[in-house]
Amino acid sequence: MFVQFDKKHNKVFNVGGVEIIRPDMWVHTEHGGEETRWMENFNMREVHPQIATVGFTTPDYKKGDKLFFHYMAREADEEYEINGESYFMVYPYHVFFKIDGDEIIMADDMYLGEQVYTDAIKTDSGIYLTSDEKKKETLKIRILHVPKNRSTVKLPKGFKEEDYKIKVGDIVCTEDDNQYPLSYQDKEYIKLHHSEIAAKFV
Repeated sequence: MFVQFDKKHNKVFNVGGVEIIRPDMWVHTEHGGEETRWMENFNMREVHPQIATVGFTTPDYKKGDKLFFHYMAREADEEYEINGESYFMVYPYHVFFKIDGDEIIMADDMYLGEQVYTDAIKTDSGIYLTSDEKKKETLKIRILHVPKNRSTVKLPKGFKEEDYKIKVGDIVCTEDDNQYPLSYQDKEYIKLHHSEIAAKFV
């Protein structure tokens, strides 16, 4: 699929109405200014845009669709010129969701959720026993957006599809704490693939 990335996404952020651009590289001096060092910014989530517009209609998306990708989608900085326009070639499996105005339309088998927190332990007098008032429930994620389509799986004997289906508001347990965080419109999310969900709390 050929797309055009929003070059400002991730790289440019706003502070008090002033646009600040994250650097691709830093320059600093050592040994009293006698040597100059170059340090590359390896945080690809700061320098790689994740929002792009589809350039040509595909079986899944039409020209002009706006998509949110994995930050590795534009890992190769190779551009292609087609009809006088520059495009990047990306793979459909890197798509997380489609942006349709204010609506988020998840790719197949993809979910967006938020980290679940509980109140930290405190004494009877109201003094918290930790520095944080909220305790992170590491493996618990509250589902906020669900996929339009989910792969068909063979259900265990006695289970109904409705029992297995994950809905908005459900709290799920992930298979580990190696979760994929992302930021969209100043909100923090956790991206999950269906295969990363170990259980649903009922």
